[in-house]
Amino acid sequence: LSRISMRRTTQDDLLRDAMRVLMENSDFERCSIFMLEDDTLICAGGMDWPDILHHEQDGKPRRPVAFQIGEGIIGMAAETGNLQHCRDCHREPRFVRIDQTSAVGSLICVPVQFADKVLGVVNVSHQRANAFTDAHERLLAVFASFLGQILTNWRYYHQMEEEIQRRTQELESALAEA
Repeated sequence: LSRISMRRTTQDDLLRDAMRVLMENSDFERCSIFMLEDDTLICAGGMDWPDILHHEQDGKPRRPVAFQIGEGIIGMAAETGNLQHCRDCHREPRFVRIDQTSAVGSLICVPVQFADKVLGVVNVSHQRANAFTDAHERLLAVFASFLGQILTNWRYYHQMEEEIQRRTQELESALAEA
């Protein structure tokens, strides 16, 4: 995660870089990040190996996807603030299938938090059931923790930049009037 820059122009760039780092350093087939807006988790981006190998044609999620807090495994991760691991999604009643063609066998959803506030959820999946181990859970917990810190710092950085620009304009206007 040290390759992710605070100077990125958009939050989407930061999230895309974070997903790329995660995918390039793990054996996950797919990764997505959902950001919390009000009581809804909205897909901010997704990535799989074809995206990485084909240089991620557009970098955007394939379709808009959203979950309510408490809905499905991802919604439970946001609601409880705890990692949720679906070892066999084909047999799990909590699993909400986005479409009938998706081949999700295993899924881990980890809340991205800062100061006990849920900012979003990181999802990783594999088409094979029981694909993930305790080591995957630990890796994702650390990753989500770092991402929460980086995302919060990025937001503060950009808020400060906006405030500096606003105040600079005020000073320039006051100087011009004087």
